[in-house]
Amino acid sequence: MNICNNDEYDELNNPNGYINLGTGINNICRDIIIPRLTSAHVWDCNLDLLQYREGYGILKLRKALSTIMTEFLDTYEPVDPEDLVCVVGVTACLDILAHCLADPGEVILAPTPIYGRIYTDFMQRSQVKLWPIPIISKENEELYPVLTIDKVKKAYNDAVSQKQVVKALLLINPSNPLGDIYNPELLLDIFSFCNEILVLRV
Repeated sequence: MNICNNDEYDELNNPNGYINLGTGINNICRDIIIPRLTSAHVWDCNLDLLQYREGYGILKLRKALSTIMTEFLDTYEPVDPEDLVCVVGVTACLDILAHCLADPGEVILAPTPIYGRIYTDFMQRSQVKLWPIPIISKENEELYPVLTIDKVKKAYNDAVSQKQVVKALLLINPSNPLGDIYNPELLLDIFSFCNEILVLRV
């Protein structure tokens, strides 16, 4: 990424530069997006708001999201926009979570196969490792491999047996890249297991 940023392609000024295809930034579309945003008076568009940056997110956006979440999730209490943190993408989100949930060298469990960039999202700055929960392996050759609570427990026990400190479990629902949607029963089993571990530690 640093190579791309330090030698960025420009058709006229740097035709031999690099184009970053590994990060979800819509640089190519700016000449289309920014005029539309500003001409439609959607908001006072500041280019800085479209960048990867620290902060909690635009308050106007957090208020809108809190209203939507309160209504559609039928929450017990209204969602407070001050409790929401909006970031510009999955990489920023996982980086923040890794810093909050674990210390360098500790691990976060996640079903695999998984989008490859997620390993880097955890490791790049926070130095937190992703520990796989293999969905597909030589031991389980089901026709349609799926995540089970037994696979979660096995991965956790394997990590602990290798002296790893497990701090969290990451679920992407629907899963990436298999597209599985975890059923409520499985999620409750996983939450119960995580709660048991937490109680044991306390």
